[in-house]
Amino acid sequence: MADSVQSGGVLYYVTRATGTGADRILAHQLTGKHSRKWDKPWDDPAPEAELLLAEGRLVAVGDGVTILKSGDGTRLGDIGAGDITCRTPVLKGKELLCPGSDGLTVVDVTAPRNRRSIAAGVDIVYRPAVSRDGKVVVSSRTRVYAFGLADGRQYWATYDGGEGLDVAGRLAVAGDNAVVVGGYGINAFAMASTGEADDTGSRLPTEWPVEPGDPLDPASISFVGRGDAVFLSFGDGTVISVYAP
Repeated sequence: MADSVQSGGVLYYVTRATGTGADRILAHQLTGKHSRKWDKPWDDPAPEAELLLAEGRLVAVGDGVTILKSGDGTRLGDIGAGDITCRTPVLKGKELLCPGSDGLTVVDVTAPRNRRSIAAGVDIVYRPAVSRDGKVVVSSRTRVYAFGLADGRQYWATYDGGEGLDVAGRLAVAGDNAVVVGGYGINAFAMASTGEADDTGSRLPTEWPVEPGDPLDPASISFVGRGDAVFLSFGDGTVISVYAP
C-alpha cells in the first residue's frame, strides 16, 4: 500500500505492484460486509503517491494528478505527469495546493486547467497549512509566510535574522495562531499579524525528545492541528499535545 485516506467507514488506498505496472486505486468498505466498493487502474509513473479527499473528490498526487469521484471511482479529470510540481500537497475544498521551489500553484480540481500561483519566489519545503479565514501559511528553510489563498496577498513573514535566527519547520493552524515545529521546539505566530509576524512566544515542552545542540529534523515529526490543540509524535514513540489558542 503506497498511501491511504479514510472517510467514514471507507478506506481509500493505492497499491503499487513492483515491475508489473498494475498500479491501482481502491475503495474498501470497513463496516458491514467489509466489501470492496471500487477498484480503478492508476497509470502514474511516480514511485510514491499521496491521496487527499474533500467534497466527494479523491485526488491522487504522484508525478501527475488524478481526480476521481469518491463514491464510485469515476475519473473526473487529471493533470499529466510532469505538468506541475506538487510536493506535499493540500486539498482545501475544490482547491489543490501544490508547493514547489518557486511558490504555490493552486489548481481548481473541478477544472484542472484553471491554475494560479501565489508566494512567488518562495522555495516551499514543508506542507502548507490553511486557516479558517482563508490564509495559507508556507515555510521555506529560513522563513514562514502567510498569504491570502483567494487573492495571493502577503499578510506577514517571520523576521529574516540570518543563520541561527531562522524560523522554519512543519506547520499547523491552531486557534488564532500559526504553529511552527522546528528542530528544537515550537514557535507560534499570530495569524492576525501584518508585516513582520507577531511571535507569541516559543513553546518548548519539557518532554521535547532532543538534547541541546542536537536538533531534530522537522520532517521526521508527525504533526497535526485540531481546533485549539496540536499533536506531535516522534520516532522514539513520544507523543506530545500542546494547547495553542
